[in-house]
Amino acid sequence: MTNTNPHCVLMVDLSRHYGGADVRVIDLARLLDGQINYAVVTLEGSGVYRRLNDAALKTAPQGYKRADPRLLLSICRLIREKNCTIVDAHNVQSQFWGLIAAFIERVPHRISTVHSSYGLTERGFKRFMYEYVLKLNALLGCRFIAVSESVYNYLITIGIKKEKISLIHNAIYVDENPKKTIHNTLREFLGFDDKDTIICSVGRLELVKGHSYLIDAIAETVKTYPYVRCVIVGEGRMKDTLESQINALGLTEHVKLLGFRTDVIDILRQCDIFCMPSLSEGLPYALLEACLCKLTVVASDVGGMAEFLTNEENAILVPPENPVALASAFECLLENPDDMHSLAQSALELVKKNLSPQTMYDGTLKAYGIY
Repeated sequence: MTNTNPHCVLMVDLSRHYGGADVRVIDLARLLDGQINYAVVTLEGSGVYRRLNDAALKTAPQGYKRADPRLLLSICRLIREKNCTIVDAHNVQSQFWGLIAAFIERVPHRISTVHSSYGLTERGFKRFMYEYVLKLNALLGCRFIAVSESVYNYLITIGIKKEKISLIHNAIYVDENPKKTIHNTLREFLGFDDKDTIICSVGRLELVKGHSYLIDAIAETVKTYPYVRCVIVGEGRMKDTLESQINALGLTEHVKLLGFRTDVIDILRQCDIFCMPSLSEGLPYALLEACLCKLTVVASDVGGMAEFLTNEENAILVPPENPVALASAFECLLENPDDMHSLAQSALELVKKNLSPQTMYDGTLKAYGIY
């Protein structure tokens, strides 16, 4: 297909660990591909770089660390070479280097896409610096995209003007004909029994994701329901801490850390319950994927999850940082399997009805100033 659109989009995603923000970047790259000139700035060898590369999407990998000021010069050079008219940055390091470069090079459309409320996910000096970057983005004349109402409201609380923010929810492709999987693959690999109930959680191993509360809840649940198993997919700084917690609670046969995986959907399809015990969230892709895989959702009653889901209608919502409430939710579902199926079906219909990739794409192009 010949691309005649005069715009060129440079998305900047300098993430080290693959997460929900990266899923949105990849989905946007797929939608832009063949329609509008684009490229994605990534760290060389990162998870998002590998997935973009595997999908034959356009990348501009950087061999520098995220704190290296040479990133600024490199992004400036890319903007000039590609004659970029739009720069869209997707995490705090990207929002610093990418949007300063866009300002220096006088890019007309500078976008800061915000995936979480830094005031809730970060603490101390790190919180101050992350919010400083967003305020700097505003001073540089950037527009903002918020992926959920909670992020939208958060941006307003730190002084971003409403007219500068576009609310564009995350979206997800609905695969009406998913590939069939061998149900026992995951169970055989981990030594689980066919009759075991598997609870799955997907997310970076960081404090804000609340995995320690999930592990405590599993410790309580298996006292009554020893056939319950838990798998946690993701990588991050909390890995050693979580492994120590699992060992200390005697849960090595019940809880497995699977690390970074490229087959998350395949794993989800072999589980029974999805748990997102985060302290703060926008509208995480992992949760949406779990809904599409017809898993029953147990999630913290926070952020975009609380806005999108309705307790006891399409999910079980519990207070954050509360392993007792999590364990109670698991036990209630285990005692009422019909409720599990009903909640899962309602969540599936909710996602299919409300989160269209085309709506996300059209809203993003409007925020970009393309139409």
